[in-house]
Amino acid sequence: MTHAAGKVIRASDILDIRGIQTGTATTGTHVVNTTLTTAVTFPVAFAAAPIVMLTGKADPVNLSYPEEAQNITTTGFDLKTARAVGTAAFDVMWLAILI
Repeated sequence: MTHAAGKVIRASDILDIRGIQTGTATTGTHVVNTTLTTAVTFPVAFAAAPIVMLTGKADPVNLSYPEEAQNITTTGFDLKTARAVGTAAFDVMWLAILI
């Protein structure tokens, strides 16, 4: 599955059970100490905006700053990431829960 920003969310990384969805988003290439925005689309729209929790999977040698979900809607969110060292893309696992 591909979302608007062109990043791939693998179908095997997605779970949708009664208002809970999970996935993995891959960021683009970073510029050191600059915020990068990656659009993430939920596989199935929620009835209302969910809460979103994130965990980065960056290589520990190329440290990343904490990830942040912004502009959360029923259909997705903006993933904000940055790197302190290195420029490589990395995966961010996300969990969205409708409360």
